[in-house]
Amino acid sequence: MRISEIYDLLYVRYGDLGWWPASSDDEVVIGAVLTQNTSWKNVEIALNRLKERHLLGIEEIYNSTEDEIRDAIRSSGFYNRKARTLKLLSRGIVEKFGSIEGMKDKPEQIIMNFLESIHGIGAETRDDIMLYAVGLPVFIVDSYTERIFKRISWPEDRPIVVSRNRPKPETHGLDKEQLKNFHAMLVHTAKEYCRKTPFCSNCPLNIVCAFAREPGKQ
Repeated sequence: MRISEIYDLLYVRYGDLGWWPASSDDEVVIGAVLTQNTSWKNVEIALNRLKERHLLGIEEIYNSTEDEIRDAIRSSGFYNRKARTLKLLSRGIVEKFGSIEGMKDKPEQIIMNFLESIHGIGAETRDDIMLYAVGLPVFIVDSYTERIFKRISWPEDRPIVVSRNRPKPETHGLDKEQLKNFHAMLVHTAKEYCRKTPFCSNCPLNIVCAFAREPGKQ
């Protein structure tokens, strides 16, 4: 089964979700760092505090102190590390590209190499920024995606392999808007059905999922 076929099955259930709530590309980038190892609810609190303090922008982060950032983002957890990452990232964006907009006409490899050079930016955060802020077509792989695809192919000998550790982002024949929606649909599926203890009977992927076909899963 191709990954694009899984997209089609999910699209029948969810349609266009218009996901990743943000008012600007800068907010997407900041949110992508803040969401590491925490819930979106905690991220929203941090984003609102940054906004209240006029720090919700790459240039504003660049011109602020690490202490100011740290104090505003405490709700997101790991605030010392995240404040440092935001400072490094904002400095790199401003000094190398001028702005997020200035990144958009650069080759994908340059953007990828730059993001990977920032301490605290892993593959998932890199791909979030590349897809949702810079607008490059990237198939995002997070823990939800890994769980779903592992179960779809489990325990067959030739599974569909998706991994956050892959060296280069992939598209699987989907355009950037489809890839944005795909990520959103996978997150919804994981939260509603493909949980740690799965609820397979009404999952939109149960007809193609090896795990769901196991006795007692329906």
